[in-house]
Parts: sequence; C-alpha cells; structure tokens
Amino acid sequence: DSSALEYRRLGPQLAALGIDVYCVDLLGWGYTQLEEVKSFSAQAKVEALKGFWQTVGGNGEVVVGGASLGGAAVIEFAAQNLYRPSSDLIGR
Repeated sequence: DSSALEYRRLGPQLAALGIDVYCVDLLGWGYTQLEEVKSFSAQAKVEALKGFWQTVGGNGEVVVGGASLGGAAVIEFAAQNLYRPSSDLIGR
C-alpha cells in the first residue's frame, strides 16, 4: 500500500529517538483483513482506530497523524476521543 511506502523512512527515524511508532492500516485499505467487516464507513474507520488505541495505547496520550483519507480519519478520531477542552476556556 502506498501509505506503507510513505512512512517507511519516518517510522524508523522516530523509533531511533525512542518514540513508539505504529502504522495502522485504515479499515478497507492496505493489508486489512476484511472477513466479517460489516461497514467501511468513515465512522467504522474511526472506531477501528479507537479500538487500536484502546488495545495498544491503553487510552493513553498519543500523537496521531495520517495522509489523505487516513489524515481525515485521525482528525475525526482525535476530535471524538482525544480532544478535551480546557475548563479555563469554557464559559468565556
């Protein structure tokens, strides 16, 4: 898949700095196993990313990134799961 080629150099560079790096296949693309997949919707892609984050990341802090469709998916994933508005900003 082309995204695997895009990140083949970046991942090792980040790992050399001691940063854990994971490249997740977007549901329906890359090398994803498709058996028993019922939906390939945008929300299904976000839910797949959330499942990976919960399983591997333990719901901890992460930095996410992606290209093209993957970029859109991680933006939505972050908006739904990672963004926590500061209480200092609420009500201003």
